[in-house]
Amino acid sequence: MNIELHMLQNFAPSCLNRDDTGAPKECEFGGFRRARISSQCIKRAIRDYFKDNHLFSKEHLAYRTLFFKDRLISNLTSIGKSADQAELAVKEVLSRLKLDITKEGKTEYLVFIGENEIKTITGIILKYWDKLLATQLPKEFEKELLEALDGGKAVDLALFGRMLADLPEKKY
Repeated sequence: MNIELHMLQNFAPSCLNRDDTGAPKECEFGGFRRARISSQCIKRAIRDYFKDNHLFSKEHLAYRTLFFKDRLISNLTSIGKSADQAELAVKEVLSRLKLDITKEGKTEYLVFIGENEIKTITGIILKYWDKLLATQLPKEFEKELLEALDGGKAVDLALFGRMLADLPEKKY
């Protein structure tokens, strides 16, 4: 069952949301140009409210990040893996997940990922550590990685969904 809601809501006269050029977002309604805010703006306010008011534990919230690579490397180095080897392993994992890394070390787009998903992927990396470094990965490796992208019981991910452009089957 799909339910789609369209709402109009009054806000104080301020610039709540800007477009990519920095101009206030607007639309025509009732024959007049009016300021508007995007659904993403409202969703971010709700996600921030969850975090700021500690409504859910950390493992039940997702992260929107360009630094997914760094997060995985940090997990691996915190348990004694060398930073160089961790980076090689993580780059291989992210390429298997079709998440390309820019020159600055960021993912090409924001990744919305749950804490439990990050832990699961770290566990998969550790499970296949030696094979990852030798790039002799079995077929089930990629299958396990894709299965790890299950939402990770993150409340905000379940509420607002996720779209990985290169993995459309993993949208929620």
